[in-house]
Formats: sequence, structure tokens, C-alpha cells
Amino acid sequence: MNRGILIVSAYPHGMRSRTDCHDQTPNRPNPIGYSPAELVERKGNILVVKGLDAIEGTPLIDLKPHIPRYIQNQAQRAAGCKIDSGGDMMRIIIPTDGKKGLEDSVAQHFGRCMTYTILDEHGNLVDVIDNTSEHMGGSGLPPEIMKEHGADVLLCKDLGPRAVVLCKELGIDVYVGDAETVKGMFNNWKEGNMKKADIGDACTTHQEGI
Repeated sequence: MNRGILIVSAYPHGMRSRTDCHDQTPNRPNPIGYSPAELVERKGNILVVKGLDAIEGTPLIDLKPHIPRYIQNQAQRAAGCKIDSGGDMMRIIIPTDGKKGLEDSVAQHFGRCMTYTILDEHGNLVDVIDNTSEHMGGSGLPPEIMKEHGADVLLCKDLGPRAVVLCKELGIDVYVGDAETVKGMFNNWKEGNMKKADIGDACTTHQEGI
């Protein structure tokens, strides 16, 4: 093993540390290649992909979600380019009922949803995270959890007045509207068909909650 290689590095979201084999760093004890591929179909524990840069019999070590800004940053580092952290892609968060990505249904209330679906500014799926807030038996408030995952924009159907204020304090722009799916909600926002929220848009049934 090369003792000059860091075995523990920062987690991409900046939340925790991970061993190198748990993140996307190229600094690994052994040379491991990676290649993005498009998921075509899933059959139980079998994934059908296309565009994979590998030959028959190549061992598969791990699978990672495709997060465009991290791939881009790694390419820039390899080319010796300085990375402007302020140029990271915008992150849009939508409260959802499951983990179906762009086709998932939008939750009725953002604070008590099951998951949060994260998109980039182009509508590409970045991640789906569980709602681990105090509303679901965890800790922390939903806007705080979303901010920890880099939220810039929240798209939702309704929310309480305290949530509107907290999102504003955390620098999260909130837009309210109505759509059945994540893709539909994002398209409404992208086309300018959602209203930027203020206290007057807070859900009257959640006047005290977040």
C-alpha cells in the first residue's frame, strides 16, 4: 500500500468522514477504474445498463449514483484546474412519498414526507434521502436537514409559517405549487409557473408546525 495515500477523506456532502472506498475519490489503495452507465432495467438483483466502459468478465466493485458536479470536479482536478466552489450546480429539493425518482409522487406536506428527492438545475436526479427529522422520530427540523444536503430551492405544495421563516434564514428559496410527480413539479418551477412563498402562502392547517 502506498503510505502517501489518504485512507480517510471528506464525505462529498461535507457531513462526515468516510474511508476512501466509500466515496468517489481517485486516491485509493489500488487503482480502480470507474465508468458512468445508463440504467436501462432492473430485474431483481440484476441491473441492465448501457454505455459501460468495460469488457466481459470485468469484476464490479461498487455502484455509485451519478452526481454530475462531482464527476466534473474530478475531471477538473485531473486537468490541474482550480475548482470554484461557488460554481456548483443548484440543488432543488422536493418532498416525496418514496424513492421512485422523477416519477415519484409529491408529498402533501413537506415536513412529514417519507423522503426528499434532490435534483440539479437541469432536472437530473442527484439523490433521494430519507426524512430523518424530528417529525419522523429523528432529530432536527426539515429545513435544517435539507440545508445539510446543499438545498438551494424547495418546491412543495404547502408548508407552515415557521418553515417559511426558517428556510429564508437558511438561504433556501421556497416555491409553492401543485403537481403530481417530481418531474411535473420541477417543470412547473422551470417554466415559472410556481409562486415564491412568503408567510401568506403558509398552509393554514400547519400554522404552528414546520
